Amino acid sequence: TRFRLDGLILTPPLVDRQDVLDAVAAANVPLVRIAPRTDPARTAHVRMDDQAAARLAADHLADLGHRRLGMILGHPDHGAAELRRHGFLQAAADRGLTLLPQHVVPGDFSFAGGFAAAERLLSLPDRPTAIFAGNDDMAAATVAAANKHGLQVPRDLSVVGFDDSPIAQVIWPPLTTIRQPTMAMAAAAVDLLIGDGEPVRQLGFELMVL
Repeated sequence: TRFRLDGLILTPPLVDRQDVLDAVAAANVPLVRIAPRTDPARTAHVRMDDQAAARLAADHLADLGHRRLGMILGHPDHGAAELRRHGFLQAAADRGLTLLPQHVVPGDFSFAGGFAAAERLLSLPDRPTAIFAGNDDMAAATVAAANKHGLQVPRDLSVVGFDDSPIAQVIWPPLTTIRQPTMAMAAAAVDLLIGDGEPVRQLGFELMVL
């Protein structure tokens, strides 16, 4: 039995796949994307300012007095990962802080990837005193790696995550993190799909300090 989709919502990383976008357009299916990076004007979409949010994380760590900052990057296929990287590094530079090349390490948005990245950072002789991770899974993994190295968070190491996902509240200590309005973004995408409102919506964010 063949059926036709009434509409489609795409999330990262599919939102930036040109072959997927071309196929949806060829099928003439209404489409809303969440957090696109490539050609955002092509479709209706919902987004938040990942770059500004990452800047807020860097400012928070600088305000705490940290001078040696580290960063665990997100998955390279996710457009938001690059925006967060750029925002964090630019804000650090604006505060007179330059991250050493060895203090910026790749990650993949997974707990395992975050743990491996944190191990690299915390094993350095000039390890960072604060680490910003591209999402909460990697930030939680950083806390676990800190425990392995005998470091207490936040006394010996400050950690900031991104998303305010459930894991941020179930680990100890709870994560300081950027709250991304995930549910509101999904609801806004549905509204756009049924033709309610402007074709572009940008939602706010909040730094949750714990």
